[in-house]
Amino acid sequence: MLKEKLSLTENDRLVLYHKYDVANKELEMATDNLSSKKEELNSANENIKALQEELVMLRVDLDGAKILQNPLERGNSLFGEVDDYRKHLQSRLDSANQTNKQLKRQLAVKCNELSKLKAEKVFLCSEFKSVEEGCKKFDNLHVESYKIRIQELQGRVEELERLKLPQVRVLSGGKGEDLSWVENLVEGERAKTRKLRAALEEKSLARLMESDSLHRVQRELQVVKAQLMQARAHNIALQLETQEGGMFTPYKL
Repeated sequence: MLKEKLSLTENDRLVLYHKYDVANKELEMATDNLSSKKEELNSANENIKALQEELVMLRVDLDGAKILQNPLERGNSLFGEVDDYRKHLQSRLDSANQTNKQLKRQLAVKCNELSKLKAEKVFLCSEFKSVEEGCKKFDNLHVESYKIRIQELQGRVEELERLKLPQVRVLSGGKGEDLSWVENLVEGERAKTRKLRAALEEKSLARLMESDSLHRVQRELQVVKAQLMQARAHNIALQLETQEGGMFTPYKL
């Protein structure tokens, strides 16, 4: 029975470790992806800004060229070259704006994921507190079970002490009567009492060891579960902190 319980709790522990690894990898991938999108968005914004500045300068040059040149020379090659370059820059600016919109949509999705992580963080903190209180209660119950077991053993010892047969001294009868069978009977009862006491002590010790082993395994599972939730909550909190600071560095345990 104990082996079956230990096997079940060991499987639960392995499942918890596996879930932790999967969750941590998902968080790292999400953080890396978010960091990459943030960098792409910043780069696109910088490109747009540079293109806008260059476009303004070209428009100024173009307006100056329009003013200075003769109306009859509108088809001048320099004027056409500047206008073509302006159109090229406008096309690049439109493309950059499109990319910027796409990156903003992706960033909005990531921000939504972060909002979900915030909610999960609150839930994990609550669950961790509940598990911590459960561990304390579990330990107290285990201590109480030991106290009850000790009281039971003390009661059995007292009961066995009362069952001890008094010392019997066999006297031979005046007529040569043989009373050795009485002494043998007393010794036999004493042997049975000692055997019963030893069996009870062995059984009690086995029960205590089984209870203690099961308690240690269950306690370890609770600790692992608490550590898993605490680590995930810490990871989420760190991601939220770096998001507010404009940094995206994943936390690794």
